[in-house]
Amino acid sequence: MDWGGLRRMEPVSREFGYDRGTPVDRYYIDRFLRRNSSAVFGRVLEVGDDSYTRQFGGERVTRRDVFHVQTGTLYPALQRLLRRGWIAAEWSTTDAGRRARYYRLTTAGRKHLETERASWERASLAVRRIMSAES
Repeated sequence: MDWGGLRRMEPVSREFGYDRGTPVDRYYIDRFLRRNSSAVFGRVLEVGDDSYTRQFGGERVTRRDVFHVQTGTLYPALQRLLRRGWIAAEWSTTDAGRRARYYRLTTAGRKHLETERASWERASLAVRRIMSAES
C-alpha cells in the first residue's frame, strides 16, 4: 500500500477503513464484546444501531433501543444527568478484568422521566390532533 507523504493533511481513507476491510476499532470492539457478552442482557440502549445488541445479547435482551447522538455529546449529557442526580454511576470490573463505568436511573431520575414523558405525551397528542385536522 502506498501511504504517500506522512506530512499530508488528508486522511488515508475517508471511508473509516471499510474500503480496506474492517476498521481497526471494530476488531477491538468485537473482541471486547465477545469476551463480555454475558453482560449484555435485559434492557439495552445502544448508540448508532442495535447490531452489537443483536449479535452479543441475543435472547437475553428483553428490550433494545437505539440512541442516535452527535459526536461529542454523550458524555457531557451523562455528566449533566449525574450532576442533577437523575442517574448514578459506578465503576466495576468486567469479566475480562477491565474497569467499566455503569449507569443507572435514580429515583429522582425516574420521577423526572415520568414528568418529561407526560409532557411529551401532551405535546405529541397536540401535534397528532393538528395533523389529523389537516387531512
